[in-house]
Amino acid sequence: MKAYRPDIKKFVSERNKALRSLNKKKFTEHCRKYDVAVPEDNYIFWCGMHKAATTIADIDIAEWLLYAEWLKEQDSVPLCDRWEEAEKFIAQGGKALEPPATCDRPERVYRDGTVCL
Repeated sequence: MKAYRPDIKKFVSERNKALRSLNKKKFTEHCRKYDVAVPEDNYIFWCGMHKAATTIADIDIAEWLLYAEWLKEQDSVPLCDRWEEAEKFIAQGGKALEPPATCDRPERVYRDGTVCL
């Protein structure tokens, strides 16, 4: 029996589009299409989605900041460290992109079992 192998260019293109949507339903549908496990824990899901987005090959610094700043607010870090470039960009008046209209991410997520007072 031959193993299923998706067209990698198509997979990456669809994955990047799903990541950039910042929409849980769209990203989950993409994962299911390619039989990729989706974490049940909301913290792991959203941080994982943002971490993956920071590694998109054609991402510019304003888009990278959109994901990286949100991760920083969650006490997490991006997979791809571009803070030095980001600091120069901000010093020149640049800022992060606004989330897309499809975005349904929460402002803050917490690890399962964490009590917030």
